[in-house]
Amino acid sequence: MQADLIDAIFRHTLVDDQPIVRTAALFQERLEGRGQLFERGQRLVAALTEALKTATRIEILLAKLVSPPVQATRMDIDAQLQWLFRARFVTQIEAPWLLSYARYLKAIDYRLDKLPGNLARENENLAKVARFQTRLTGLSVEQRRLAGEFEWLLQEYRVSLFAQPVGTRVPISEKRLEKAWTELESALR
Repeated sequence: MQADLIDAIFRHTLVDDQPIVRTAALFQERLEGRGQLFERGQRLVAALTEALKTATRIEILLAKLVSPPVQATRMDIDAQLQWLFRARFVTQIEAPWLLSYARYLKAIDYRLDKLPGNLARENENLAKVARFQTRLTGLSVEQRRLAGEFEWLLQEYRVSLFAQPVGTRVPISEKRLEKAWTELESALR
C-alpha cells in the first residue's frame, strides 16, 4: 500500500486535472509543481489514516449487528465499505474523492450510532438508495466505468440521507441524482 500511496500522491499532484504535457515549457511548469508533493501527501495520508481508524471502529460495530431487523443495514454498509476499499483504491480514485473518505466513514459511523432509535427512517432511506444501486448493478462492466461520477454522487446522497449533519461535498438530492442518472443514460447510448 505504501507504493500505491506514493504513486497516488505523484499522480494527484502532477497529473490529475492538468493538461497533457506536450511542450518543454509545460513540462518545466509541471516540474515546478513538485513543491506541492509533501503538502498534498500529508493531507492525503491524514485523511486516509482517519478513514481507516473509523473503518476499524465500524467493523467492530457491524459485528454486533446480529438481529434480523438490522441485517439489511449491515449488508448495505458492508457493500459500501467493499466498494470504497476495493483493491488498489488509493491509485484508482481521484484525490477529491479520496480526501472525502474520512467524511464517508464518519457518516457511516453516525448512521450506526443513530440506528437503534431510527429503524423506520433507516429502512425508508435504504429503499431510496437501493433504487439507484439497482440501476448501477444492471450496467455492464464497460458502462460501469463510465458511471464513476454517478457512483460518487450516490455516496454523497448516502451522506445526505443517513448522516445529514456530516455534510456533503456537493449539493445532492433525489432530484439531482435522477437528473445525473438521466445524463448518464444519455451518455451510455
